[in-house]
Amino acid sequence: YGDCIEELDWSTGVILDTLKELKLEQRTLVIFTSDNGAPRIPANRPQKGRFGERGNGGDNGPLRAGKGTTYEGGVRVPAVAWWPGTVPAGKTVGELASTLDLFPTLANLADAALPADRVYDGRDISPLLRGATDRLASRPLFHYFGVHLQAVREGDWKLFVPIDAHPRPQPQSLWFEHQPQLFERQHRLWPKPTLYNLPEDIGETKDVAAVNPDIVQRLSRLARDFDAALQRDKRPRLFIDGPKPPAPQQVRKPEEDLSAWRKR
Repeated sequence: YGDCIEELDWSTGVILDTLKELKLEQRTLVIFTSDNGAPRIPANRPQKGRFGERGNGGDNGPLRAGKGTTYEGGVRVPAVAWWPGTVPAGKTVGELASTLDLFPTLANLADAALPADRVYDGRDISPLLRGATDRLASRPLFHYFGVHLQAVREGDWKLFVPIDAHPRPQPQSLWFEHQPQLFERQHRLWPKPTLYNLPEDIGETKDVAAVNPDIVQRLSRLARDFDAALQRDKRPRLFIDGPKPPAPQQVRKPEEDLSAWRKR
């Protein structure tokens, strides 16, 4: 873990130094963030593998759970934006944003028009990056695991929606082929609406759904309507022929012929 952090620190410095040397820093937006929180390793779990306990690391602090979940410990991550002359230095922004917003944001900054015939789950946050003082209009943020809607966040509130069935057909993934138990653990069922007030309960420990029925109803409707639109907009998967995937617990060998993929 320590080696990983050191390498990230070094390689990021090389990238930034190179942009400055090429005099491209004022034309380049750099975003440093993560796609998920740190994995949670049970304290009583034997430390196996090549690096033993040195392979573990990361701390989600007061947040609940971690990588592979839609709790705050799995989805809430730090982010740094760097763009000299455009992104104000040293400013902290508490506005709700997501890596899902990067696609429409970068498209807008590049003057690229997005197709209008599909549902997007992100929005343009370039005003935040430019230091706008006006808050963006409030919007819900939907937490999915794959095609599985699990929670919705709006402002201070986060609602886990009821789930009584796993997605069918089962999404295809090498992860699930290699670890069959992972599918049901990550696409977990949920018995009832569960509501958290995050500023008051960042650890998601106290369900306040029973005393806030109006909020539960509103967020449930938002989640249901958005998911229905997104599911209607699903496109057929594109499968590209190529070398057969390695067997579980195996890796590709250097001598394996990958030319079928390289030609694409």
